[in-house]
Amino acid sequence: MATKKIYVYKRTFINATGQHQNYLNELNAALLLELQQSGEAFVSNAIVDGSYLLRACVVNFRTTEAVIERIPELVADMGQRLDAQMRA
Repeated sequence: MATKKIYVYKRTFINATGQHQNYLNELNAALLLELQQSGEAFVSNAIVDGSYLLRACVVNFRTTEAVIERIPELVADMGQRLDAQMRA
């Protein structure tokens, strides 16, 4: 039987509440589109307790650890760039 693993990622800042949480939700939604359009990773979203999360569900047996480990790097790099664009 195959094992399905789900990994959840969220671009965040320390002590994000209220207005900051709304901004983070917008940032993570934009990040989802950016990741999907780049073709480097396919992720979907989940909303948990009002937080917009990115999630990667790995079902392909050919997926390697290196691919999974690359996702947080992509989220951080793209998130940082998008954050700068959105704040400009």
